[in-house]
Amino acid sequence: MNPLKTRTEKKMNHYKIWLDGGSKGNGSDEAIGYGSYYFHNVDKNESAVRRLKFGKGMTNNEAEWNILISVLEMLLNTSNADVKLFMDSKLIINQFNKTWKCKDPRMFTFREKAHELLSELESKNISINLSWLPRENIELVLGH
Repeated sequence: MNPLKTRTEKKMNHYKIWLDGGSKGNGSDEAIGYGSYYFHNVDKNESAVRRLKFGKGMTNNEAEWNILISVLEMLLNTSNADVKLFMDSKLIINQFNKTWKCKDPRMFTFREKAHELLSELESKNISINLSWLPRENIELVLGH
């Protein structure tokens, strides 16, 4: 008997997630970081929007990293998934994909955290693809 033929394959889930972060008052100590994402389960055709606040003193780039990390943490609750992420921040995408260096130590710390989560996700058979979309496409999906 061929064990490959009797093994039941686990169903692969397919998700698309549009995400964005920002900072009201960027550059000031009173700046408020926020983020949101639109989660779409392709297989079930179900969607949900989540909005988060990250606190004071946060830059736009830190908020972008925070929303990406929040999404990766949320994905730890699943397994066997193909996930397509879409952002408008070329900086975060290129730092995450290690195409660009993280010159700022804070950005390096965010990238390291994201890659720790990425390793956990890969161990759960979750593939992540992070791609760039123009700002107007993100606004159409998220409404801001």
